[in-house]
Amino acid sequence: MRAPGVRATSFLVALAASLAGAQTLTWEHLVGGYVRDLSLNAAKGKVGELEGAQGLQLWDDLELRYGAKRSDLRKQEFGLRVSPAGLGELRANRNLSRARRGLGEAVLYQKTAEAIRDRYKLALDWRFQALQRVYHLEMADMYAQRIAALARLVSDERFDPEDLVKAQVRRAEYLAKAEGDVYKLAQIEHHMRQFVPGMGEVRLDGELKSPLEIDAVLSGVDPSRGDSFPDIRVPEQELSVVRAKTDQEVASSRRWISYVEVGYTVDVDENSKEERTHRDNISFGAGVKIPLFDGSSREIARRRADLAEARLDYQDDREDIERLVAELRLSIGSMARQVAVLDSFASKVDAGGLFADFALKSGGDPLLLLSARQTSIENRWMIDELRFLMLYDYLEILYNTGILVRNPTVNHLLAANPKLAAAPEPTAAEKDRSRTR
Repeated sequence: MRAPGVRATSFLVALAASLAGAQTLTWEHLVGGYVRDLSLNAAKGKVGELEGAQGLQLWDDLELRYGAKRSDLRKQEFGLRVSPAGLGELRANRNLSRARRGLGEAVLYQKTAEAIRDRYKLALDWRFQALQRVYHLEMADMYAQRIAALARLVSDERFDPEDLVKAQVRRAEYLAKAEGDVYKLAQIEHHMRQFVPGMGEVRLDGELKSPLEIDAVLSGVDPSRGDSFPDIRVPEQELSVVRAKTDQEVASSRRWISYVEVGYTVDVDENSKEERTHRDNISFGAGVKIPLFDGSSREIARRRADLAEARLDYQDDREDIERLVAELRLSIGSMARQVAVLDSFASKVDAGGLFADFALKSGGDPLLLLSARQTSIENRWMIDELRFLMLYDYLEILYNTGILVRNPTVNHLLAANPKLAAAPEPTAAEKDRSRTR
């Protein structure tokens, strides 16, 4: 794909940035800086907390009791009560903690994929807007030449004032669109600098992937590997959490022994002859749960209904993502065929070559040559626009299939997949700021 003079399109910001000596914003700063994303680091902090939250558990509750009776405090009681977990409850608790950690890691995986995808999309938006501005300026220049050619034909019988007016209107429209492109570019660059503060001129050079390269990559994508898709891993882990909660509820209902207790009593009795009598007593006790009308079966049924609903949601999400990937591949294939047809036509047009012979035979009609040039510009823009649309769909496939997050150190949009330099990790202050958000 043509790489237009994209450096000139950010001239307003580039001028101010060059005066301030700001660093140029490149692919490495924009895409390679995904590790500094605040939401991503917040997700990392959550995963770290979940990993450190798992401790040793031997029982459900342990209680030390003490009591003093009589006003002289000569009778004192000591006790130790243990509430044992239900049958399989400790294992269910460990599985629930493991499932929650898995969900945190899945969210981190998804957030990482989103951070990378969003930066690539900004780069595509900028390249597309820059190329569209070139197209609008070329069309405005073509209509300026058409106006000049029509002005020279005022005394000619072929002159039509309506054509002149239409050409002036169209030129004004394309100039206005070019100004709109400048505003949109400024918006995109502002968004980029939110990701990479302090950067100056935007320079995202390099040849973008061709349709053949896109097809070569997609031919190796396995749509059945849904477990590696970021938007599938999250509902899959959510299903694991619901399943673990259901198992925990079932195990809790098996807590038939409420408690086991051992006690020790010291009683000092003093009679009228001031003789003291010491009595030591050791006691044992236990409580047995009677599961009658306590609502536990209703709670288990609710948990199982939640599990069935989560399983259905997961299946729906998985089918939706797999269907989306298949539709995107079909869309890319359709656009590739359109590009092939337009490329074939462009080779014939080739800056007016399609009409050159006829124009020469008709005396070199300038309006005919300008019409040929307009056809060439519009045909080339249709090709470029289709190729950008292919790249947008291609980017969505890379995101949905997990290719972006599994290979973050290569540039997936440029030809030959050049390496991306690793960005520095965020500072401690930036991590603290992400936790407070």
